[in-house]
Amino acid sequence: MIRWDDVRYFLAIHRCGTLSGAARALAVDQTTVGRRLGAIEESLNARLFDRTPDGFLLTSAGESILAAAEKVEASVLELEHQVSGEDGRTAGVVRLATSEAFAVTFLLERIGELRRRHDGIHVEVCVGQSMVDLSRREADIALRIRPRGLSPAQPQLIARKLSDIAFALYGARDYIERHGRPARPDVLRAHRLIGWCSDVSSIPGVDWLGQAGREGEVVVRCSSILSLIRAAQAGIGLAVLPCYAAEAHPELTRLSDPIDWSELWLVVHPDVRRAARVRAVMDFLIEVVERSAPGLRGEGAIKA
Repeated sequence: MIRWDDVRYFLAIHRCGTLSGAARALAVDQTTVGRRLGAIEESLNARLFDRTPDGFLLTSAGESILAAAEKVEASVLELEHQVSGEDGRTAGVVRLATSEAFAVTFLLERIGELRRRHDGIHVEVCVGQSMVDLSRREADIALRIRPRGLSPAQPQLIARKLSDIAFALYGARDYIERHGRPARPDVLRAHRLIGWCSDVSSIPGVDWLGQAGREGEVVVRCSSILSLIRAAQAGIGLAVLPCYAAEAHPELTRLSDPIDWSELWLVVHPDVRRAARVRAVMDFLIEVVERSAPGLRGEGAIKA
């Protein structure tokens, strides 16, 4: 007989394509995933996956049970949402997903204040560049930074805009001493620049830097905000950075007014938001972002 745990393992292998990926998603070791898959296939007397050089691919037997497995998952998650939503205790674990840059340069230093108010709440901060699926309980709350005009969430989720986030041009004092300040921030002729690794025009500031720096030289390309900041700190070149992150580093100097914008959104599942512990964290996040809004908008220093 198939149990809910069997369904979880089956879906994780299907979605991740490898035993190691499924193990990370399920927070178990790879041997356990392989053993569980073998037991499931033995109990059903059917092979559910073909092992190929491209990963684990569903067989016809696996395809035949996929829809039913996803329905079971949806039913269990709906039950968990309803139970979580009725939890009136301001205690327990709250999983909060956001970008690594926002966690490192803004969020984590404020978690202590949340704990002083609600010492029964334990926060798990999940960082990454891909969006977590709140419907699958991969997190309880998400703080998403999205370019203007892009939807922050699926229609079934609740999203609240917390603030605009400004991006501006920055350089290290050491770089400025060696190469001078740009005569105009939108004309970066002869300056060394720090860019992004690939065509990511949706990232704020990328198009602006492409125009302003067309006569400059991109000497380093990075794939994350934190690596851009580190390269700028090292004096390698000028970079377009979110003001909230750059101004946490006194060695960086702002060289322009805000030149582009993104938006910070709080996203939550409508069932989970009724849980007292989730509501307490949401209220705290709304408060600290409101307190820091001028700095996030590039108008002044970020307030702790």
